[in-house]
Amino acid sequence: MSTHQFRGIEGLNPRDPVGAAISVGRKKSSGYGILESDRFHIVMPKDENGVRHPHPQFDAFNKASKDSRLVLRGNIVHPKVNDCFTFHLKAQAVRGSMHPDKRPACVGDGHTAERWVGPNPDNFRTIQCPNDRCEFRQRSGSKPPPCKPWGQLLFRLRWPEETQAALIATGRPRLPEILVKYSTGSWNTVANLKGFFDYFVNAGRALGIDNPTLFGAPFTMTLTRQTKASQKRAFPVVVFAPEIDPIQFFAMQAQQRQQIEAARVLPALTDSSHGENYADYRAINVNVPKEGPDGGTW
Repeated sequence: MSTHQFRGIEGLNPRDPVGAAISVGRKKSSGYGILESDRFHIVMPKDENGVRHPHPQFDAFNKASKDSRLVLRGNIVHPKVNDCFTFHLKAQAVRGSMHPDKRPACVGDGHTAERWVGPNPDNFRTIQCPNDRCEFRQRSGSKPPPCKPWGQLLFRLRWPEETQAALIATGRPRLPEILVKYSTGSWNTVANLKGFFDYFVNAGRALGIDNPTLFGAPFTMTLTRQTKASQKRAFPVVVFAPEIDPIQFFAMQAQQRQQIEAARVLPALTDSSHGENYADYRAINVNVPKEGPDGGTW
């Protein structure tokens, strides 16, 4: 009888359990144009016909006043910066050509890029990225250039206890503290995110930590507006700031690590018996043979 337990599926990549998305403004129902870009919105993680609808579990936040939706609090819950923050140059379409699977037509870092040259969906070519000299980085009149920065942050939402207490007092549920994502195409916001992480990492290295981990780091993200005089327009910019001094953060982290290493490692409690696994399999599948009274199936 085989006793080997199979774990995993070759080629199956795990996905972070992102439960919602943070948006600056909300799209019109048509999918074109932005409304209320002067406040944060918490929306569904996936779009529906190009629109991400308000997340029902955050109804209390999405219906609050504008002034109470300018600041969000969170914690980093990934060990390394690259696990929770990514940024690069991206053009969704070039020369009017959109990838059939909606993949970006060109992605790069200012040195190297991968560009879709079509018509086959998998026909990408590695090229030298011209960076700011690229034709797709140039503005044409009032239209933004096709190639812009792209940044995405994953973090866990955190709410002040007074906010949660006020909701409970009025019979409403607490706001969830779940993993969310925030995406931006703003040069200023991406630069602010990069500076936020560099501040923590450089402080850790100055303390002699070769590979500092930011797991648990608390921060705020604040929605502001910035003006560009040459274009006579104002636009939203998000600023990120730590809620703890880096020296204090890394000292607390070292203390917690010592406590964890000293704790007893408990055995796994997973029930992996064949009988229980079969019951679980039947619960999520139809037309599964049932065990008969004589031990056979029917």
